[in-house]
Amino acid sequence: MTKINYTKDRDEFQLNFERETFVNPLKSMIDKAESGRNRGIKLSKYIYFNLDSRKLLLHIKEQMSENGKICNPICENMQKDYAAFEGWAITLKAWLYTAIDTVELKWDIPPKDMLQNMHYNRFLYRVIRFEEKFDWFSIDFSNQTEIEDFINNKWKNLTLNVSATIPNKKSNDENAVEYEIADKANTSIRKLFIDKYDLCLFNHQLHVGVKSQKSLLFPGGQSAIDLWGVSNSKETLCVFELKYINKQKKNKNIKVGIISELFLYVCIMEDLIKGAISVQNPIIEDEKELYRLIHSHKIKKIDAFMLSNEFHPLVYSKSVLDLLNNAKVKDNGIPIAFKNISYSYIRESYDFTIKEEQ
Repeated sequence: MTKINYTKDRDEFQLNFERETFVNPLKSMIDKAESGRNRGIKLSKYIYFNLDSRKLLLHIKEQMSENGKICNPICENMQKDYAAFEGWAITLKAWLYTAIDTVELKWDIPPKDMLQNMHYNRFLYRVIRFEEKFDWFSIDFSNQTEIEDFINNKWKNLTLNVSATIPNKKSNDENAVEYEIADKANTSIRKLFIDKYDLCLFNHQLHVGVKSQKSLLFPGGQSAIDLWGVSNSKETLCVFELKYINKQKKNKNIKVGIISELFLYVCIMEDLIKGAISVQNPIIEDEKELYRLIHSHKIKKIDAFMLSNEFHPLVYSKSVLDLLNNAKVKDNGIPIAFKNISYSYIRESYDFTIKEEQ
């Protein structure tokens, strides 16, 4: 594992500022919450958090590893949660609403040899879509050229990278749970979702890699929506971002990045419904039906679910959902409703229970 010499670890002034301005107030508020989710709050080491005249300033910074290699988080897989600016912008503004009115994002531009990085392309798309939907969010002037270049030179002739094979169950916990929920042979859990959310289609691993002029613009491969479905009315697409926290493991994947991932997926699906992205030759029957409904303009809205058996303490909050659900809908846009689902799952007995929904 590459060891990073985080710049922030050597900046005692910045660490103290973040502790006093963000971490301590949040801890105080969470300790008083009724949810019982009283875990510690740790801000990303790749992001400098500052506050200026009620504006939250997020600066995503390059870091240097011990062997001299540059690590720019915006060129890394977003599953790593290094640059989950959407998650931090939403949660901090929602929780610290008395101190924060607006949010501004700045990032260190990658070296020239990394400007074609697919993760970076996807990051720029996320920034563009987030700014479109929230009028309290802005981009630092030093990064405007990057956005303009992406729109003018890369965002054209777009197609979705559809599944090439039927997805199989994998060994990692989260993928296995996703498979078990959607498995057509395991009727109990599958039926729970179909009945509760009134679905006529329900499946997993819907690929969301994007191609531009037949070349991958965003990462393909493992980039996929965990669980998805279509309502019986044929009007609502349901998108589920699944997190399964193995209580036996020390390193738990409990992060604010669940917001960033789900936001990306619904934006791609919205662009698909609007016709900004096309689809060619799906092979899985459920996906064929989904895209047929999309192309015939049947689907009118998206329900987006954060589905986890343990949430980050800043995420599972009505104020966070209220802020997400206050996103702007353009004239040709699709209404998106964000929701949280807390569940419990005993894998040995396939005992799956939805504990609470917000």
